[in-house]
Amino acid sequence: MKIGLTKRSKVAIVVMAALALMILCASLIACAAAQQRQADAAIEPVLVEDSEAGEGADAVAAIADDESGAEDADPADPATGVEEAQPAPQAGSGNTGAIAPGADAPERAVAQTQQTPQTQQSQSQADHVHTWDPITEPYEVIDRHAWVETIYKTVECTICSVCNEDITDGDRQGRSITAHGKAHALAGEGGGCHSSTKQVPNGTITHDAVTHWSTRTIGYRCQCGAERSA
Repeated sequence: MKIGLTKRSKVAIVVMAALALMILCASLIACAAAQQRQADAAIEPVLVEDSEAGEGADAVAAIADDESGAEDADPADPATGVEEAQPAPQAGSGNTGAIAPGADAPERAVAQTQQTPQTQQSQSQADHVHTWDPITEPYEVIDRHAWVETIYKTVECTICSVCNEDITDGDRQGRSITAHGKAHALAGEGGGCHSSTKQVPNGTITHDAVTHWSTRTIGYRCQCGAERSA
């Protein structure tokens, strides 16, 4: 179903569209103007600061020129009171690049102050000559270790004249002196015995170790604190 628009309605729509377009253009123009003002406001302080810096630099340069002119002025002749004219430096002269004596003194002073403590310490260590003193400690020297001494005593015993066995308290078979001699006689080996002496253990004595104290060198130390092994 078609909706018919009257001529008045069409004119109203065109007018409204034109008004909307005009409002949109006005808004864009206003935004662009605001951005331009912000950019101008940001640039203006920089220009002011540059102008102030230029004026300060011009003032400092003027003061420096006045001072250099006062220093470069020729002293007046005490007799005539008239200043002596100094010859102007000629072009190509070698004196224009001359350096005044002592001009590099500040650089040398800065170089000396820039030396690190480690550099100064290494230089002092290089100049130092070690004086080594011995480091000693006591220690115990063992002359003889501890030992146990066995004590002996002399006893009288009866020895068989045939086999030389000690039969004082009987032989190894448990036979008495008489039985031992009879066994030899029955075997046709003869018989008899005799008295003798022998040493038998009679206790022990424990002896302590024999020692003495001495000193030995275990290293060396310098007065600067350095140490080295022996």
